[in-house]
Amino acid sequence: MEAVILRFIKVVGPIADPSSMTEYAYFTARFHRAGFAGTWRDLALCAGYPDRDAWFPDHPDDKAKAIAICRVCPVRAECLDFAIATGQSDGIWGGMTTYQRRRILRMERGTRVG
Repeated sequence: MEAVILRFIKVVGPIADPSSMTEYAYFTARFHRAGFAGTWRDLALCAGYPDRDAWFPDHPDDKAKAIAICRVCPVRAECLDFAIATGQSDGIWGGMTTYQRRRILRMERGTRVG
């Protein structure tokens, strides 16, 4: 990830505080506009986040941190599409829990949600 960030800074310039989620969201949006050729995963806020386990919480009450970060992620839609298309059965993807993703699949199939 460090190489990706250094490449981006070379293209669009440095940012004031990359640890700031708002600043990082702005940073990644600029990254997209600059024509970065990486994948959506390279731009995901979770990619550089130090606590990767936050997206795979042991207890349902521990999911709030990951969901809050996903809300401002510039590639949230791509992440959710990937999780649904590949049947990810664990973790927070695109700001949604496994249960929420299953509900989407059921609604798309026209089956009972519940």
